[in-house]
Amino acid sequence: MRPGGQIFTTDVCVPISRLAECIVATEKDVAASFLPALIVGHAGDGNFHLIIVVNPNEPMEMAEAERLNERLVTSHYLSTGPAPASTASVATRSTF
Repeated sequence: MRPGGQIFTTDVCVPISRLAECIVATEKDVAASFLPALIVGHAGDGNFHLIIVVNPNEPMEMAEAERLNERLVTSHYLSTGPAPASTASVATRSTF
């Protein structure tokens, strides 16, 4: 998607009854962002991922990726209530 870019991946699980609502909210956040991102998931268990392509050497891009991840965590929290940090959202980075 971008030469030299890295993948910033999130992982969140929400109740299936709230999955569509959370994905719609995430789609709106992605549309408002300047970073390219994809939403993928396994709907049968309420789990989905936001895959964001960033230049890790650009502080503005990393801050935006972190903001998107925070919005995902917030969406999860609003859907499920407090949860251990390990089950809310995990962000990882991979070279692309």
